[in-house]
Amino acid sequence: MTAAKTVVAVPIGTGPPTREELRVHYPAQFTWEQLRAFVNSGDLGLLKRHKALQQRYNLWVAGIKIEHGSMVNYLVNRRLQWGMPDTLSLLGPPFPQDDIPSIATALTDLQSTATSLSPPYLSPSMPSEYLSVITNDWPYSVPASVTHTLVWTKIPIFHPSLIDPSIQARIDQDGLWGFTGSSIPPPPLED
Repeated sequence: MTAAKTVVAVPIGTGPPTREELRVHYPAQFTWEQLRAFVNSGDLGLLKRHKALQQRYNLWVAGIKIEHGSMVNYLVNRRLQWGMPDTLSLLGPPFPQDDIPSIATALTDLQSTATSLSPPYLSPSMPSEYLSVITNDWPYSVPASVTHTLVWTKIPIFHPSLIDPSIQARIDQDGLWGFTGSSIPPPPLED
């Protein structure tokens, strides 16, 4: 006698997706090797969401703008939770659950070193209230084993003297996304 396999339906929601929704309804479109090539090339614009997930995201953004006035207001006042571990993502925290207490302690320890003046740029002694480390609620079509973690700061990441003048204009326009510091050329993408 063979046991019947139970198939559990995964309903499609309207807000940020769950891991189960991503797995069932929005499967990865990129492999780990492709993801590495995109990041190494410095062109993160190659990353895309599943088309149906992008449409869902666009609808969600429209509602967020109505509710909060703008995406910036939503991010700053609700989602980023400056100095706190990420507890809002439906995809789970950007770190294993066992690490959450140690991260919370590290953030608290950083906060206890706060001064009345904001630091000029990111540093290990920066008070936690200037930092937010969260899971991307709307990930790109990457393998399920990849967690897209976002690091937000209220202050510059690099001191201006550390930025090579030859790339200053690009950083001023686009920010620091895609700069890996790797001198190894990206691997070719397979068709």
